[in-house]
Amino acid sequence: MIEVQKDEFSFALPEGNELYYPITHEGRYSFYGLPVHVFSNSDGIGEFLCYFLGDHGPDIVTTRPIMINMFVHDKPAGDKRTKPKAEYFLENKYIQIYGSTIGICEGDISKITIFISYDDLENEYWFVRHFMRRLLMYLVYRRMDVCAFHASAISFNNKAILLLEPRGAGKSTIALHCLRRGFHYLSDDLVIRHLSVRDNTIWGEPWITFIRSDELRMYPEFQMTSSPHTKALVPLWEFYPNSLKRSAELVGCFCLGRVW
Repeated sequence: MIEVQKDEFSFALPEGNELYYPITHEGRYSFYGLPVHVFSNSDGIGEFLCYFLGDHGPDIVTTRPIMINMFVHDKPAGDKRTKPKAEYFLENKYIQIYGSTIGICEGDISKITIFISYDDLENEYWFVRHFMRRLLMYLVYRRMDVCAFHASAISFNNKAILLLEPRGAGKSTIALHCLRRGFHYLSDDLVIRHLSVRDNTIWGEPWITFIRSDELRMYPEFQMTSSPHTKALVPLWEFYPNSLKRSAELVGCFCLGRVW
């Protein structure tokens, strides 16, 4: 066992691949163009993963897939205000802890193992924005030769444009307004170019977006009037299924100042 102790809590990681959870779901997805294979003991995990992982289409980058073992347990999540949070780097592993949920990212073999409670799984906003994305991006940066842009991206006729602006300047808002007017939507916050691929293709994650809670009234089609968080998670694949595109040829960018 590999043991980690920190202040008021501790946990242990099993060595090797001996995990005693029956696998009932196996799915193939993608993350910024990279193949992702998911194994879980929960039959309903596939529908949940559609919030931010795209389908395993023919246009994804050819490389070794990211393997995700996601095991759901019934230990109570507890009070989220007092749950311990921590990050560690241990023996080539990146580890995230949030109360009764643990994520272990092994960069050398492109594998992520997650033990998550049913209570935490119901909090889609937290799990997608603050937990799962962080684990996946760590692995992408460690294993892949990529260039990342803090930008929104839209496309038309397979030609993409980046919207480069400071945080909070309104790039996601502009991208959503373009989506309403017939553009394809690639990403709201982060765009990746795979440097090993010799073309100008950029990749995004168009399936979800995060909208400031005080701006939800601007989008009546989402049928959301409020959110308990600063930003609301909106599953775009439910409202614009034919206007989402995960890759396109980059032809230009707009660098805009802050919009007040």
